[in-house]
Amino acid sequence: MGQYYKLVNATKKQYIRSWDIACGAKLWEWCANRAAGIFPYLLRKSTGLGGGDPVISVDWLNKDQSNKWRETFRNTYPLCGSWAGDSVYLIGDYDDDNPELYYVEDNGEWTDISSQLTEEYNHFIEVEDLKIGERERNTKAFPVSTMFIKPDGIISSER
Repeated sequence: MGQYYKLVNATKKQYIRSWDIACGAKLWEWCANRAAGIFPYLLRKSTGLGGGDPVISVDWLNKDQSNKWRETFRNTYPLCGSWAGDSVYLIGDYDDDNPELYYVEDNGEWTDISSQLTEEYNHFIEVEDLKIGERERNTKAFPVSTMFIKPDGIISSER
């Protein structure tokens, strides 16, 4: 069987289950699916906004609100960039050094942010073909060819 990976933030004690964002759990599957977009989203580090960043509604011409954009941004996109600088791992279930990082569901101190991330990320990304979420919803919304799953092996009958 293949090794399964889970995205964890050891600093904030948060985790993301791949199945909840319509991604396989093997390393290849994390890399080959649209869910890989969550990495730059969570790890974004910038004190400003520009083209391609999340859109927020602020009256830029009103000098009284010139610093309010940061507060509006944080309230609208609280997870965007929230993992920058933290101890973040894509931890495999075969890892012998830190198995407790993979089995975080068993520890009541950790928070699953998969649902919150899905809602927030999809609001940011806007394009239906790039959204993440429940596998069932995505299977109906997108052609199966856009969901990549890596088999553990292939059996051939060549002689």
